[in-house]
Amino acid sequence: MRLEKADIVIYLNLSRFVCLTSYIKRVIPHIGKGRADMQEVCLEKLDFKFMKYTWNFPKTSGRRNKERLGMYSNKKYENMSIEMYNSIINRY
Repeated sequence: MRLEKADIVIYLNLSRFVCLTSYIKRVIPHIGKGRADMQEVCLEKLDFKFMKYTWNFPKTSGRRNKERLGMYSNKKYENMSIEMYNSIINRY
C-alpha cells in the first residue's frame, strides 16, 4: 500500500461544492469533444454517476480514507484547505 511507504500525506479537504463546480467547469467546454489529457476516442460528457460519487465522497470514500490515515499516526499529515490549495496552485 502506498500509504505505508509515504513520508507525508497531503489531504485536500475540499468542499462538495468546490469539487462539483470544478468538474462542471472542466466538462462543459469539452462536451462531445476530447480533452488534451484524454484519449482521442473518449468524448467528454456530463457523468451523473461520477457527480453522485463526488457529492457522496465525504461520507463514503472520504471517511474510509481518514480512517486509514488514523492507522498511520507516525506519518506527517497535512490537512489542506481550499484557500491553501488555491494559493499553491496560483503560484504556478
